[in-house]
Amino acid sequence: MRYLLSLVLVVTHLGLFAQNVNKQNIPERKAANRVEMALPQVNGYTALRCDFHSHTVFSDGLVWPTYRIGEAWIQGLDVLAITDHDTTEGAVDFLQWLQVKKKNDLRVIMGEEVTCADGTHIIGLFLKKAIVSKTPLDVVKEIKEQGAFVYFPHPQRHDGILNSVSFEEVLPWGDFYECFNAKISHEYNEAAVNSLSGYDHLKPLGGS
Repeated sequence: MRYLLSLVLVVTHLGLFAQNVNKQNIPERKAANRVEMALPQVNGYTALRCDFHSHTVFSDGLVWPTYRIGEAWIQGLDVLAITDHDTTEGAVDFLQWLQVKKKNDLRVIMGEEVTCADGTHIIGLFLKKAIVSKTPLDVVKEIKEQGAFVYFPHPQRHDGILNSVSFEEVLPWGDFYECFNAKISHEYNEAAVNSLSGYDHLKPLGGS
């Protein structure tokens, strides 16, 4: 009984801890050396190293936003989008935490990977609030209404935009597509490039 009670107390504590990162003592990642990636300067612009597709414990990720940001900084990134599944809660709370702590060594983008009613995944980048629409077309329209960008992750996978019955009417609303996703096979990534390279308005982005 004593061990069972201890387990219940631990689970309860973790549940409370996950409710609001802005109100909790968020674990910090230990200091480590940053990997610097040299990128060329293009016409006077500063090239930034970005990852536009990442998840945290607020959806199906395994780590807290603070840890994810620590990983990104160590790996040499300058910008990270937090795009949890069907929620912006983690991104909102984390941005507030960054403001309170006055941390600015890495830029954070508020995003969301929306699961549409037909199972299609669509990412909104630079969102102001969570997306409430459910059909793929309504989702991309709502993203655009916020002045944000439409990003199609793993487009060739079963939950990608190319397998949606409404992909032809949704694709014109897009801005980017994921040409590389480390979690899926080379064949899927290559098929996405081959299928979408003819859409000049869609720019390819690679993710981790």
